[in-house]
Amino acid sequence: MNQKNIIKILILVALSISLVSTGLFAVNLSRPDYYIHHNSIPIGSEKSLFNYIVNLHPSTIYNETRLANIDYVYRKIADKIEVSYNYELNMRDPGDIKVSYSVVSELIVPNKFNKTLSSTEVKKVSTHGNNVNFTIDNLVIDVENYENIIKEIEEETGLNIRDYTIKISVNARYVYNNENHNILDNSESYLSLNILKTSELGDIIKFDKNDLNRTIYVSYNNRVYTDKLDKSYLYGGILVTSLTGFLGLSIIYNKRYGGIRIITRNRDIKKKLRKYHDALVKIHSDSMINDPRLKQIKLMNLEDLVKISDILVKPIYMYEDDSTIKLMVIDDERLYCYEAVKNEKKEK
Repeated sequence: MNQKNIIKILILVALSISLVSTGLFAVNLSRPDYYIHHNSIPIGSEKSLFNYIVNLHPSTIYNETRLANIDYVYRKIADKIEVSYNYELNMRDPGDIKVSYSVVSELIVPNKFNKTLSSTEVKKVSTHGNNVNFTIDNLVIDVENYENIIKEIEEETGLNIRDYTIKISVNARYVYNNENHNILDNSESYLSLNILKTSELGDIIKFDKNDLNRTIYVSYNNRVYTDKLDKSYLYGGILVTSLTGFLGLSIIYNKRYGGIRIITRNRDIKKKLRKYHDALVKIHSDSMINDPRLKQIKLMNLEDLVKISDILVKPIYMYEDDSTIKLMVIDDERLYCYEAVKNEKKEK
């Protein structure tokens, strides 16, 4: 591969790298400088627990008179139900903790109505430290009293109420403050007694509860910077380097093999010179023509000179003055020459 083709390939490579790096640079500019990373860390826990004991009327089915935390019990042998509630808030770091809470008792008839039967005043517990806890142990549910309320409602409204729910809820609200955090949150725990008179198991009270057992998290955002700036320098550097190489190689190529300006009114020779433009090397002196060591061989047409150049793998030197254009191929001691007159319409 000759030097001319090597320079051509290098120019194409430099141009390709310039185009690719331009695209990468543009894409990189559209990227964000940073993104927000969301993170959470645990700093505490909140727990609550309902416990209940069902007192029974004397019965054949049960040997005990008190049943603790059972799934269901037959309604007609259930007497009073003793309910206790325990709440606990634990924080990793000490701080000011305030907890307020109230107890609400509701009667719920599905798809018909909800009735609040009682609601206690808001009570408060506060401390400076890592944890707060309190216990409510004086809650008593008298099933017979609720049955009497249901009968009164049936008499007043004409409803035939078969199933209903007694719901005991504890609504808690805590505030936690220290030098790093300020947190406020609400929670609800409940114990439900579902009176199901026509269930598959019979006339029962089915218990359902929602105890708290959750971790308290603190969320924070980190600004994470991308490598946009570094890649901008990288792609920009590649772009500048490849463009510099492209321009430099183009200048070298034009000086060596291009930039031949043909000034002639001879259209025939002008057309041929443009056709073989890539094979021409312009020189500024015809001294080699008068070199006595070279045997001159004059040719009648440019095509023959081009063929000789291809066979010998030699360049075609071009020299022009005001009246003529001289084209030459040198092979050892031979000089193949073709001359054309500038101002004639046809070649000589």
